[in-house]
Amino acid sequence: MSTVTCSRCGQAASGLSESPLPGQLGELIKNNVCLDCWQEWLAVQVQVINHYGLNVIDPEHRKYLYGIMKEFLGLEEKTQAP
Repeated sequence: MSTVTCSRCGQAASGLSESPLPGQLGELIKNNVCLDCWQEWLAVQVQVINHYGLNVIDPEHRKYLYGIMKEFLGLEEKTQAP
């Protein structure tokens, strides 16, 4: 497990051991988000999905969820890709 400077909390902390999502977005998260903030997002993600009634199989809903995730994790300036 590597150490990252987290884009959300700003602390140098343990990062994720592998990409949580496929592609560039997963690598961005792995390289810029600490394990604690990722765990926090996983709990918030459930609330977001339930609150908005999102169906993560639907590409538009997934895109919306990823946008909220990038904002929560402080990644919105780092990428424009979903």
